[in-house]
Amino acid sequence: MRRCLLFIFITLCWNFSSSQSICEGNLGNNIFEGGDFGSGVQNVLPQDPGIAPGYIYTLSPPPDDGLYTITNNTGAWPNLFPAWIATGDNSSDPNGYMMVVNATFDPGNFYEETITGLCESTFYEFSADIINLIIPGTPDHIDPNVDFLIDGQVVYSTGIIPKTGEWTKYGFTFETDGTQSEITLTLRNNAPGGIGNDLALDNISFRPCGPKSFIDLDSEETIFLCVEGQPINIIADIVAATGQEFSLFWEESLDGNNWSEMGIVNEDTIMHDIFDPGDYYYRYISAADDINLNNDKCRIISDVVHIEVLPRFYDFQDTLCVGGRYDFNGTELFAGGIYVDTLMSSFGCDSVITLTLEEVPDIPIEAELMTLDPSCFNFSDGMINLDGITGGYGGFTYLLDGMDVNTSISGLASGDYILEINDRFGCNTRFDINLINPEPFTVKIGDDQSIILGEEIQININSSYDIESWLWSPNSYFSCQNCPDPVVFPTESGYVSLTAFNENDCISVDSFFVNVARDKAVFIPNVFSPNEDGNNDRFEVKAFGNSVRSIVSFQIFNRWGNLVYNKENLLLGDLQSFWDGKVNDTYAPSGVYTYLIEVEYLDEIKEIITGDVTIIR
Repeated sequence: MRRCLLFIFITLCWNFSSSQSICEGNLGNNIFEGGDFGSGVQNVLPQDPGIAPGYIYTLSPPPDDGLYTITNNTGAWPNLFPAWIATGDNSSDPNGYMMVVNATFDPGNFYEETITGLCESTFYEFSADIINLIIPGTPDHIDPNVDFLIDGQVVYSTGIIPKTGEWTKYGFTFETDGTQSEITLTLRNNAPGGIGNDLALDNISFRPCGPKSFIDLDSEETIFLCVEGQPINIIADIVAATGQEFSLFWEESLDGNNWSEMGIVNEDTIMHDIFDPGDYYYRYISAADDINLNNDKCRIISDVVHIEVLPRFYDFQDTLCVGGRYDFNGTELFAGGIYVDTLMSSFGCDSVITLTLEEVPDIPIEAELMTLDPSCFNFSDGMINLDGITGGYGGFTYLLDGMDVNTSISGLASGDYILEINDRFGCNTRFDINLINPEPFTVKIGDDQSIILGEEIQININSSYDIESWLWSPNSYFSCQNCPDPVVFPTESGYVSLTAFNENDCISVDSFFVNVARDKAVFIPNVFSPNEDGNNDRFEVKAFGNSVRSIVSFQIFNRWGNLVYNKENLLLGDLQSFWDGKVNDTYAPSGVYTYLIEVEYLDEIKEIITGDVTIIR
């Protein structure tokens, strides 16, 4: 009897352009039985598989241009090319093989196989997992480009395969015509050889492709049944065009790997009515008709449904230390024996639990406990270490406030902790631990101040801890950096600060604001008496403190405007640089003279000052 499944769903369509997608429905078995290249403990397959007609097999990787090899990991090669990634095959098997190809300079076939016994007018998927072997970001290396051919005709091209360091599945679907039962499938390098164009292939696949084939139970999660449960129906659900016919038969398995036919053919629905505890797996195999259903190259495999029948009776064995207690489903037990309880599981099944509890002597557990308080206030770098554990029955586990830990516990904040050591029989010992929070580390360097440019400030520190190192800022203001009592010479208003470190590398920061005024920073006399009596003999400019960096220029003019004295870059305090009242080595007449003085202050601001000075004798 043939079945007509009347579901209104999508119809799958394919064409032969480069945009063809891989199969969107369910697949059959891989007709390329060796498409995953197998697996082995030897890094390189020791014999030539003869699958690449345009390439030469090598046992000495890495392969040069025009060579290929079968390997389970490029990272195990002693001379891996510097630009190549280290990678295994695209499977969970650590010994799984893959095909590594160093492409030729001209297009060449690196995989070819002829398939016979195909079904006519049937959809198939031809695909392969491919990875560009060049390290991502490597410049000036050619990227691979692979053609998929059917009977010598290019049907699909991957385009440029980028350097991502990841495997990608490439492929397409096509439909055999009414006369095709044999085809030759080929993978060909389509990029020029040279530097780059290196790739690996895995999971080359040629499979029948059909519509999506579900089971109307949730196949992504296990279905749990009770031993006293009711039979359930398992229904084939094929996403196909309305009226499209399919033939099918059902398979079952006890482990999800080894399948056997159930002898149920062309029935949409089967019943699970076995309630012996255990695992049960179901799937169906389908094809377009009964003839194709008998050809493994023409049929597809549905999704799998997993049913687990839960047992009613559970037996457990455990131990209890003398003097201890045991929680049995909310009941506290204090002695060994056999205990029975009934409960309902989360799946609604009644369960009878029998516990055999063996009482063992309590051998005291002892250990050396070392603790380290947090290094700084409110830090979380405290530690607890256990060492020299003796006693008990071995197989120790450790709990800190109920959480699993090991014998070295770090990253702890201050506070109270309970540390338990439990052996394999549940005997335990307990430590009550307190990690102390250190006092805050504080420094104080003074209050806000107002000074005149050039005035210095002596800093005195008050600290809650001894200071190991100092960092003063701004650096240019201070007489020293890593010192406890610097003198600061601010050149402009702003904050000065200290970052201090104690012996535990705790940090404390303090600062104060300095308002710097430039008022009356320079003092210029209005009279002097150059008579060589050692008193007021030169016209000298003075400044408050260190407010002036230098006298950029110093000019004196007589009453007719003639320049009688000119000097540049004078330093304050250098008395001999200032005017001695002479013009051409002759004392100038008494009277009034005009000056023009350019001053550069500590803050690099320049100012021109003019005025009069009188010579008297």
